[in-house]
Amino acid sequence: MIIKVLGSSAGGGFPQWNCGCKNCAGVRTGKIKASPRTQSSIAVSENNTDWTLLNASPDISKQLLQNPEFHPSSQALPNRIRESKIKDVILMDAQIDHVTGLFMLREGCPHNVYCSKEVYAELTTVYPVFNILSHWKEGLLYKEIVPYSKFKTSSSQNVSFQAQSIVSNAPPYSVFRDSPREGDNLGITITNELNQQSVFYAPGLGKITESILEAFHKVDVFLIDGTFATDDEMKIFGENERTAREMGHLPIFGNDGMLEVLKAFPSKRKILIHINNTNPILNEESAERKELEMASIEIAFDEVRRNWIQRIIDHDVVGGGIDCWLMLGKACGLTESKMLSFEYLLPGVKFAVDAYVNFVRNVTWQEAACSSLTELFAPQIHQKRLDTWPTHYKWIEQKGLTYFQKRLSEARRDVEFGLDATLNHFNTYDLQMKALKILQFKLDVLWSMSDAMYLAFVLNKPPYFCCP
Repeated sequence: MIIKVLGSSAGGGFPQWNCGCKNCAGVRTGKIKASPRTQSSIAVSENNTDWTLLNASPDISKQLLQNPEFHPSSQALPNRIRESKIKDVILMDAQIDHVTGLFMLREGCPHNVYCSKEVYAELTTVYPVFNILSHWKEGLLYKEIVPYSKFKTSSSQNVSFQAQSIVSNAPPYSVFRDSPREGDNLGITITNELNQQSVFYAPGLGKITESILEAFHKVDVFLIDGTFATDDEMKIFGENERTAREMGHLPIFGNDGMLEVLKAFPSKRKILIHINNTNPILNEESAERKELEMASIEIAFDEVRRNWIQRIIDHDVVGGGIDCWLMLGKACGLTESKMLSFEYLLPGVKFAVDAYVNFVRNVTWQEAACSSLTELFAPQIHQKRLDTWPTHYKWIEQKGLTYFQKRLSEARRDVEFGLDATLNHFNTYDLQMKALKILQFKLDVLWSMSDAMYLAFVLNKPPYFCCP
């Protein structure tokens, strides 16, 4: 079972377009260490091809574009050029932030939409999403969710879903606002039937009840409401007179808050999602964030960030980049033990590499990705090496060139991802100037390495003249 967090922010996203709070202003200018987030939505699959979407975020188009698993295949169905990897949609409630994305998915209709009869009633009357989309092919095909009954979607043979009514609030447009019915808000247990591992998902949870505690005890992972840090968070900012609880969200901190509840489950994996843009936990260096980390509570982030991890996997796995680099060294006449001992590592090179590692350790992932753009022409360089090394360095065994062969496709993908992440994040003049400084720093690192090697191996200058 695969679960992807497509969006991890509350309504409005982070930064929110019209918000100048410390968080939003800080992430726009790069003055705080924080990652932008799109509005909350997750997707579940058992084969990485057919997906069930839980809540349809207004940002769904962007989310699907940023995750290649959802792209239409180059060879779609016969006589067709379009396909949707989203096969089913589950709605937890009728909140605008959780259903508006259905409009963005209209080109892929019909869609199976699973929701409670209460949510269906809202979406066919006050906010008539079903009615409007009926004009696109077969529109939305309603499938009723009965609380506490297990069900499977059309794309989930080995994944089951079980919804339960939870305490939250009805949408602001609903006549049931402040007096929600059972079924207006759902929490869902997602279970892998092959190994019985399970996740409880509830992005809007206003109160911990006995049934919620029972669900917590049964599952392995909580993907749970982390909207507000404190009950009066929106009051403090002068944006809303309602408390977090009145809006349907249990605050993280304070008496009977989410932190206190989650501490009672030390062996479970606990992840907060649906984070409001004003919440200080978005700042990775805040005291509130540190307190959650000390309690082993994670903060969800959008899946696009996780895609960068593929770069690490490419190098660290058996037969990956590190192994291939060692193979190149052996083909050049070095032993593995000599390479791993760092005996031949020049001090100037070591200091430059340490400076770069320290840089990426302390900046946001987008800034780290930006620094990788010095590889923009790496695919062409690797190809040139493959074309010329066999002629100029005939003594190097052919298998030693595996690293460059492997990096041809990987480098293209890495560069495309890094460039896309940079263009999306560095979208103001100040941030673009910061991106240039980041690239200048990376170039300084590379020049420092080159200078050290030139002094040692070309000019034989002290103190490096004795290097082999």
